[in-house]
Amino acid sequence: MQKTENEIPPLCACNCGMPVKRSKTGKKWNKYIHGHNSRSSSNNAKFKLGNKFGKGRPQGSRNKVTEATINLIKGEGQALSRKAIDSALNGNTQMLQFCLARILPPPPKDKVVKLEGMPSCNDVHSAGVLSSFILQKLGEGKLTPNQAHIISSIVEKHLHCLSLVDVEARLEKLEQQMKQAGLKVYPRYFIKREAKPYKILYNSIG
Repeated sequence: MQKTENEIPPLCACNCGMPVKRSKTGKKWNKYIHGHNSRSSSNNAKFKLGNKFGKGRPQGSRNKVTEATINLIKGEGQALSRKAIDSALNGNTQMLQFCLARILPPPPKDKVVKLEGMPSCNDVHSAGVLSSFILQKLGEGKLTPNQAHIISSIVEKHLHCLSLVDVEARLEKLEQQMKQAGLKVYPRYFIKREAKPYKILYNSIG
């Protein structure tokens, strides 16, 4: 059975070559396929097969205006630099800031902190001593609040690593006792940080 003219769907207006669908009312055909009428759409942004405008500009190529500007100022670098320095010496604050930014090194984001008598952190008790030491140095003005916060976060992460090492040693000892007793030992898996120690032991035993 041959379709009438109203039953043949027209092609999408974006020239993709695909037929469109009817509108929600069913009386008219849509002009575009869903998503093809948006300029920011990924379907419309890419060049499609049969595109009459070509493959586009090669990757990495420059705009003609940019190339013309580069060719215009090429060879004038020394004169432009001298002009910028003279303008800065004559009181142009923007050029002065520009020249100083090229001469001076960028300021460091942080500086080295040396704390004499800093206790080691090998367990929970020593971590508490170290935390008291950091608060003492903060009160004496030898540490800024930001530095004290960074050091405290490092101590907290180190304490977490120590707790994982302790849990690992306890699990190995427990598994050896289970093997000696003839019990089945299930394979362990990584536990989330929020898991409690008793939950880790329970999941390991199964």
